[in-house]
Amino acid sequence: MLYIYRIVILIFKRIFFGELSSEYYFGVQMFRKCYPATPISFKTCFKTEVILHLHKLCIKKPGLNLYKTLELIQFDNQIPGVNYKQIIKKKGKPESAKYELVGDKLIKVIGFRAVIYGRAVRIVYFFIDNCFFLGEYQFRSYDKNLLESISTVLRDKYQCNIHEQDSTYYITDKCGSLICFDNTGFNLCVQYYFPQLEEIDQYLSKVILKTTMKGEIQLEEGKNLMEVPL
Repeated sequence: MLYIYRIVILIFKRIFFGELSSEYYFGVQMFRKCYPATPISFKTCFKTEVILHLHKLCIKKPGLNLYKTLELIQFDNQIPGVNYKQIIKKKGKPESAKYELVGDKLIKVIGFRAVIYGRAVRIVYFFIDNCFFLGEYQFRSYDKNLLESISTVLRDKYQCNIHEQDSTYYITDKCGSLICFDNTGFNLCVQYYFPQLEEIDQYLSKVILKTTMKGEIQLEEGKNLMEVPL
C-alpha cells in the first residue's frame, strides 16, 4: 500500500511540475533509495556530483598552462548571468537536467543535445538562483582529430599559442572568465566559467574549499541534433 501511495505521489509530481523539474528529480531520488530495484529513473545530464565539475575551476590544478586572451570568452553565444527562463525561451526544452544542493544553495543544471564536428555533444548550463554561471561541452566520444580541431578553434578564436602536447589547460580573459579544456583520456569536457559574477564565485570558492579541507570531495576521472559552433 505504501509503495502504491509513493508511486501516485511521484506520478503527480511528474504531471504537475514536469518530468525535468526539481520536485520530480528529488522525488525519484527518494523513491530509488526506498526501492533500489525500481526501473523508474530521471534523465540526468551526468552521473557525477555537481561539485566535482566546479572543483577544478574554483581551485585550479597546479602545473597546468594558463593562456591569456584579449578576446571576451563566451559560451554558446550567451551572456554570463543570463536568466534560466531566457535560456529556455531561446533554446527550447532541455533533454536532461540535474539538481544538487551545494552548501545551502540549489544548483540547477540543464542539458541540450547537439553536434560539433560530426560528434554528439551535450551542451550543459549551470544556474544558481536561476543565474547562468557555468557552461560545458560534454563529448561522449572523441579522437585525436576532434581534440586537434577544438584546440585549433580555441587557439584561433582567442589568439592563444596553445601547446600541442597540452591535454588539459586553461584560457582566461580580462574579465576573469575561464575556459578549462580537460582531456582525461576517458572523456573530454570543455568548461566555461564566469567568476566575474562575484557573489556566486565567492560563495562557490568558500564552499568548495571547505568541503575539500574536510575531505568530502573525491576526484574521479534520439533527439534532433544541430551543428553548433564552440
